[in-house]
Amino acid sequence: EVLQAGTLVSPRYPSPYQHNQNCTWFLKTKPGYKVTLEFTEFDLQPSYDKKCRDFVQIQDGTEGKQF
Repeated sequence: EVLQAGTLVSPRYPSPYQHNQNCTWFLKTKPGYKVTLEFTEFDLQPSYDKKCRDFVQIQDGTEGKQF
């Protein structure tokens, strides 16, 4: 059962975002409920020096656990 659905997009989407853009979204739910994320489009910049500059980090805010 989906209680609420929404869409998150980067600033200026679908245009490219600015250099050094840092975006943070906080999603809250009631205890015992689940959050489901679905990525429908995901574009990363190429890495020229083997360092990842674009990434998504998902973590449980109550425990700080990263997924």
